[in-house]
Amino acid sequence: MSNDFRETKLRIFGVERIVRTERAGSVKQLEAAHMKAVKAAIDNGRQAKLDAEYADMVSAAQEPVADREGFPGSGERSRRRALENAEMWHHTYGTAKPVKAISSAYVGARKGFPKASCGKPIPEYLVEIAPGHYATAEAAQSLGAEELSDEVLPGLELRRYGKKWVLCHVLSVTEERPNVHLGPVFKTRERAREVALTEMVHLDWTRSMEELMADPAAGPTVRLIKWREFVAASKRNDWAEDKVREAEAELAALAHTLAA
Repeated sequence: MSNDFRETKLRIFGVERIVRTERAGSVKQLEAAHMKAVKAAIDNGRQAKLDAEYADMVSAAQEPVADREGFPGSGERSRRRALENAEMWHHTYGTAKPVKAISSAYVGARKGFPKASCGKPIPEYLVEIAPGHYATAEAAQSLGAEELSDEVLPGLELRRYGKKWVLCHVLSVTEERPNVHLGPVFKTRERAREVALTEMVHLDWTRSMEELMADPAAGPTVRLIKWREFVAASKRNDWAEDKVREAEAELAALAHTLAA
């Protein structure tokens, strides 16, 4: 931007005004003078609008008013009241309030973005998309970064879910539904891997979802893990402990049946 002048286009109550200030000293003085001129233009525009409204009220109040039937002189009294109301309005609202200071960003914009330094560790939910550059999982994928997934078991992938982690059934993931997961949500990647490798390893996740649903052990296993992690996530979720007990009872009954 040229440092010889500043120019601002204003639209005040539908009327356009162009405020232009020529440089007569330093750039700082130019911007201060331009800000003052813009404020004055806004104040003048507001005042002109109020003056026009007052003139319209006075003009309407000065129109002759016919007397009401049976009330001689009522028209003149109505006209005087209208003039008094116009004067009262002008006294109360007829002066525009000065516009507040307008901050100028011309100098700051020329300085560019300040250098940011941070000695704190990078949050776990941010992914490095380039050396020294990090983004959320969703942003990283939209920028073309590698798929943020990890095959923890055959047919079962560990994926980031906001700040948490979920287990996705690979055969159920499609282009229309890329974020389908089994249900359990884990606080950390390590917790998700631990649960998958200890409690889900006995199930064949390379089967289709229909085959898994037909497996009597798959449903209770997933539900138990889901509700248990839900309860562990917050004390407010203790109402779900009944769900945990129900899933445990299902698995216990299944184990008893198979043993028999």
